[in-house]
Amino acid sequence: MHVHATLVSLCLAGVLGAGLAGCGSPSRPPLLAANDPSLNAVSWLAGTWGSEEGQSRSEEHWTQPSGGTMIGMNRTIRDGRTVFFEYLRIERGPDGIVYLASPKGRHPPMPFKLVKSDQNMAVFENPEHDFPQRVIYRREGDVMHARAEGLQRGSPAAEEWVWRRVK
Repeated sequence: MHVHATLVSLCLAGVLGAGLAGCGSPSRPPLLAANDPSLNAVSWLAGTWGSEEGQSRSEEHWTQPSGGTMIGMNRTIRDGRTVFFEYLRIERGPDGIVYLASPKGRHPPMPFKLVKSDQNMAVFENPEHDFPQRVIYRREGDVMHARAEGLQRGSPAAEEWVWRRVK
């Protein structure tokens, strides 16, 4: 009798378990999946990028495009201290894709419009900004190049970063 009750209990548990397996929430795409085709032109930026040189370390992180945005941040650490940080956002606006930069948390962020892109490069411009007027990202496999350029006090100027994919 005891063996029969145990078998009935196991069968009942199996039937209930199989029936309840499909009762959960509807299937959803993974939380971090790139699911926003409106930002395909820049989705290749997503990931964690970094470099180290001597006592200085630089990193930039970009989320996958979702909900009409990509969220980014940049930080430079020198001798164990954060010496620079920047909050970044890319979004689709009424006039196209816009890169919004908030160096040191500046508010409001400075907009740069996407003026050129392909599968490995994006150029954002704001000719009215003091410096830079142009922000360029270029990817070569697991290496990301970033360049901020334009006129500074009437003379051509540029800053460049080269990062390797960390994640």
